[in-house]
Amino acid sequence: MLHEVLLSLSGHPSALLEAVKHQHVHDSQSQEALPSLSLPERDLLVSVARIADLHLQLDTHTKAISGSHRSVVCRAVATAIKSQHLSRFQDHVLEVERRILTRDSRSVGAYDIVPLASIVSEFEAWERRFQWLRDICTFMSPENKQHLRGSDEQPQCSSAQLINRLRKSLQTGYPDIQETANELTKVAETAWLRQLSTWVLYGRLPQDGPQDFCVQIQNSPTGSGGDFSIVPALLPKYVTSVTGSSILFIGKSLDQIRAYSHTMEEQSRSIGAAVELKLLHEHSQLLSEVKSPISAAQLSRAVSSIRLSLSRNTLQELLPLPKIVQHLRLLQEFFLLGRGEFASTLIIEADSHASIQDIQSSHHRKAPRNAAGVLPKEGELNAVLARTWSILSAMDEDGLDEDLELAQDLLRLNLPPQPQDLPVSPSEHSSDHQSNGKLFNDVLFSAPCVLTMQLPAPFDLFLSKSEVDVYTDINAYLIALRRAQLRLANLWKQTPLRRDHPHPLGPPASNLPYGQQTLRTRQERRRSRDNAMRKVWATCGAALFLVSEITSFFEGEIIQDSWQHFCRWITQSTESSLPRFAGQELSSSFTTQASITSLPQHKSTAPHDPETISTAHRTFLATLISSLLLADAKFTSELRALVTHIDGLIAYVTRLQAIQQSLDLEADEGVVDALTDYEKEERNTLLEIDRGRKRLDGGMKGVVGRLRELDAERMGRGAGFGITSMGKAQEVDSRDGGIQYEAWRGGGLDRLLMKLDFGSVTVEDQD
Repeated sequence: MLHEVLLSLSGHPSALLEAVKHQHVHDSQSQEALPSLSLPERDLLVSVARIADLHLQLDTHTKAISGSHRSVVCRAVATAIKSQHLSRFQDHVLEVERRILTRDSRSVGAYDIVPLASIVSEFEAWERRFQWLRDICTFMSPENKQHLRGSDEQPQCSSAQLINRLRKSLQTGYPDIQETANELTKVAETAWLRQLSTWVLYGRLPQDGPQDFCVQIQNSPTGSGGDFSIVPALLPKYVTSVTGSSILFIGKSLDQIRAYSHTMEEQSRSIGAAVELKLLHEHSQLLSEVKSPISAAQLSRAVSSIRLSLSRNTLQELLPLPKIVQHLRLLQEFFLLGRGEFASTLIIEADSHASIQDIQSSHHRKAPRNAAGVLPKEGELNAVLARTWSILSAMDEDGLDEDLELAQDLLRLNLPPQPQDLPVSPSEHSSDHQSNGKLFNDVLFSAPCVLTMQLPAPFDLFLSKSEVDVYTDINAYLIALRRAQLRLANLWKQTPLRRDHPHPLGPPASNLPYGQQTLRTRQERRRSRDNAMRKVWATCGAALFLVSEITSFFEGEIIQDSWQHFCRWITQSTESSLPRFAGQELSSSFTTQASITSLPQHKSTAPHDPETISTAHRTFLATLISSLLLADAKFTSELRALVTHIDGLIAYVTRLQAIQQSLDLEADEGVVDALTDYEKEERNTLLEIDRGRKRLDGGMKGVVGRLRELDAERMGRGAGFGITSMGKAQEVDSRDGGIQYEAWRGGGLDRLLMKLDFGSVTVEDQD
């Protein structure tokens, strides 16, 4: 029987233990099956049967996991369980057997009697350890997971989940479990560090188990190449979001450097290879200093040191600071409307394109142009942008504007992709910036269109696609406000709407009875039209004032001040700080560019590495979205409704001008259109204008009311414009030894509301 017990503990099936391992269910049946065993002996054999059964289960699980699991870490842990812990248990079984055979007094008593209790006591301490190991193997086994939704395959345990589970088990109160968990944690973290070293040292995804690594490649829709992104779900808990971002940046940089080295000359390539070998040795030493159990601070220091070393020795050639600043300036000038002539020219060309499309439209009552428009083609959008570039190039007499040339190469007007065409990216920064700017992407044309920028390598290391999308939303938001301002201002340039045109009759015709009668008729007609349009002009004037002040506040104060604050941090200029524009009222249509475009030309005393600049840039964007109120859904909805009401009222007023010109031709010159009743159309159009005026007045009240609510909310929280509504940290730790970036903090909405209150009082006094 002792041989049977020892063989079963070694992992072999045992007929003896099959009859007793369920004896706690039916004691009588076990007694009948084994009448020679007493009750205490059967209880001892039950304990042995449990240990033997756990041993068999562990052996089966570890073989399956080590042979087929997709995770390298899980396979390494399963192999360690079998090769270390099960092997250690097997050695202990052999040691007990050796004691029995050699009649060791520790196992053999008087008269060569081997007590069964002493044999069981040798192995009962393994039961708790085997149960815990079985739970770990069950956790790693895919058959115990739920099916993925919409997939035929079962999800398997990831390396991050296993590492987190093992590290949690280190807090147990059992010394043997803690010791086992510590050993397996060391194995798991060592395997994970080997995967990490492939990416951090060489810029390549691990060949074994790449789908379980925290960095994944997102294939492009065309199938040519792809983009790397971090998957937060595959990061162990000791990897912070900042460390994960640095890991992604290091690997992407090495991948870009490898691609960039193919375009270098042979001599430069050999020098670069020698530098890479030296850096490889240094970086591998830094990574080897990370010991298990890994702490977040320890890993962060190693990754930061590698990132800084890579930035100072290699990335300065790949991503020089002047080039980074040039691309940032490009975003500021063309997306944030720092170059005002670009926005004005683009709006004029887009409206001209819309006018050409509407030449053959019906003469019946018109709805607002954006309500139902014809979908423009890509070629038409490219033609509008090409004409805009031509006009801007004509303004540059010297032809030395490098930013304009770069913008022509990188900027595009495109139709937004359909939701089903958008790739699902697991990037951790894809949801950092929640904006409602997409509400305004259909204002410029009759259908949604977006201004985008292509990201050439290696600048995609610095800017992500999601950040360019944020700039696109901000651009659509600002373009909508600028267009509303220009269209309202152009109403005052329509001479027939505001005064007699052409001029009244003069002598000698005005001295004749017919001439005097004609003058009286025309004066009465002009007086009647002026009275009918008086409220409309008052409402349009108030709308122009409101839109102009909001545009000036957004562009002249928030964007310009925050941009200059960000640029000062990048360049670390030793010169005196530039003056702020908080107390100045800037023209939103013609913004002076001298201070902004010349700012990045200062020499840097302590240049930051690209990854630190990228992190600070994301903080800058988050603050800008909050300051521009793009994160407030109610305000953006009210503002979008206001822009729609402005377009609708202008469309009706323009239609009224055409109708009144036709009526004047009919009354003065006798030009009659028998197919159209212009008097009826005039009455209907005036009715629609009055309705549109009331809608516009309500829209203005809604916008101002929401501004007051936001001001009250922010005063209640004690927050200014430098604080995001999402509560994100507004300081970026500069781990390169420079000054840390602190987001711009400006004044509150009270400045804008004071101007609006002053303007409303002035309008009431004039009325």
